[in-house]
Amino acid sequence: MKTNKGFTKPEIAVALLIVVVLLAVMAPRLLRFQAEAERAEVDLVTSSIRSALSLKLSNALVYSDGIQRIEALVGSNPMLLLDQPPSGYRGEVKGWLEPEFPGGIWYYNQKSQALCYRTKWPEVFGSQMKQPIHQLEFKLVAVWADKKQKGRSPLKVFSGVRLEKTQL
Repeated sequence: MKTNKGFTKPEIAVALLIVVVLLAVMAPRLLRFQAEAERAEVDLVTSSIRSALSLKLSNALVYSDGIQRIEALVGSNPMLLLDQPPSGYRGEVKGWLEPEFPGGIWYYNQKSQALCYRTKWPEVFGSQMKQPIHQLEFKLVAVWADKKQKGRSPLKVFSGVRLEKTQL
């Protein structure tokens, strides 16, 4: 009596066909998850910066020169607020020429005073016009409030700093 060991060619072909079909169905979903993970990572980094900024502003109010300390934050590098920058942070760049960093990289442009992020999945960060966004920019900007004055127009006074996404 002859016993077969292993698979026949038709059995291997069917198994390969099943694997190919599963990959074809799952690949777009896996890519979408990667893209959503990138968006979540950007949200996490910017939320961490906003939290660190709030802490810095709270600490500055304790000192007599607190307003000067807060004003000094405007235009500064937001990554310096973090104890540890994200792994994709490449530091500060001088000049108007943008470096050719790959996607997933953060850097601070000293000339434009903007924290920049190169996207790996530009279509996820697209605008309402569905244009892919290849780079995101964030700045520390001054917040001004109206101080009411009796019988006069309101006076603009400095009231803080916030991290703001700039439109490209």
